[in-house]
Amino acid sequence: MEFLAQYHRFVVHFPIAFLSVYFLFEVAGLITKKEYIQKASTILLGLGIFFSLIAVLTGNQAFEVYKNNTEIQNAVSIINEHEQFATISLFYFTGLFFIKIYLVIKKKLKTNFKLLLIFLGFVGAILIFLTGHYGGELVYKFGLGTDLFGK
Repeated sequence: MEFLAQYHRFVVHFPIAFLSVYFLFEVAGLITKKEYIQKASTILLGLGIFFSLIAVLTGNQAFEVYKNNTEIQNAVSIINEHEQFATISLFYFTGLFFIKIYLVIKKKLKTNFKLLLIFLGFVGAILIFLTGHYGGELVYKFGLGTDLFGK
């Protein structure tokens, strides 16, 4: 499955976008009280999780391709941080998704729980930021995933 490694640099932007916009929609849903915005936030969260799973799988494959390359030995600690935050983000947002679905099914998605979801979404946004920070460092400092490194 080494062929998946080459797609990590393309796929990774989808979870960043979907999960960031999810958070914004969660806030907008509370402010506007529009049900369609709240439903859209749930869809965005689901899409973000789906693409996060693909990004984690392709990222793990990319590491398997490069792990024996001596040029990345200086980047291994950053790769580990990036991988750890990506995995934590995936599990975190998956848990958040199930919490939100539970609240919707039990019809308990009231203002207090919406505020909780916004707070949890903000924490998730920080996780996404940290994941992206370490990923960006791998690209811009070490050239991983670029033509400079040899893809």
